[in-house]
Amino acid sequence: LPGLGIEQTSRTEALGIPMNQICRVAALGLDLTDEQQKMVDDLVGTDITEVYRPEGYDSIKFNPKYNASALDQDMGGYLKLWGNLLLKYPSVYFESYFCQTLGYWYPDIQNEITDAYVYENPNGIYEANLIPGLREFISRELKPEKAYDNPFLWCLNNMAVYVWAAGLLIAFCFYKKKPTLIIVWMPLIATWLSIMVSAPVNHVSRYLYIFFIAMPLGIMISLFKSSKNEVTVDDDKKASNKI
Repeated sequence: LPGLGIEQTSRTEALGIPMNQICRVAALGLDLTDEQQKMVDDLVGTDITEVYRPEGYDSIKFNPKYNASALDQDMGGYLKLWGNLLLKYPSVYFESYFCQTLGYWYPDIQNEITDAYVYENPNGIYEANLIPGLREFISRELKPEKAYDNPFLWCLNNMAVYVWAAGLLIAFCFYKKKPTLIIVWMPLIATWLSIMVSAPVNHVSRYLYIFFIAMPLGIMISLFKSSKNEVTVDDDKKASNKI
């Protein structure tokens, strides 16, 4: 990325899960050495019990006293701290991981609703209401509380539902002996795996927005035969046997 002129961001974004695991140990008051406690205090900048939240690292990294430079300057030291505490408190780490990734695999959690309007911005992007009354209808009928109570709207906005649907469709491709179609699903698989190792918080729809966009195409490609000339694994075997 630096070769493309893209500046390196703080390592905080990439290490949200392991740092929140460390913070969970500290927030629960488990045994830490003076040096380990100092490293936590230097990073968080305030009382860990006041800012720690099991669902994500945002409440810590967005607190005004958070010191991202501590992690940037001593990433090796913090990774060593993470490894030492993992060996000592593995169950706490597992709890922290599952809490922080919950919304990306467990359906019974309410995701952050994607806004149905355009915010004021400096990029010249604006909302054009071409259908009279549409804005009022969306604002009235697509309120978050209504989406949560409506099973249809809940499914449409639930990330985990899309993830499980993708998993079932991938399994169906293997069942129909069309494993080459997995190529279609690779961008979604890669996105899901990346968020499962770096999720800053457990319920934000935009992190898996590619699932919402690509699912209709994925369904059509996986369930419907594209043509009478479509080649399956069995066809490959028959051709090989003839040769």
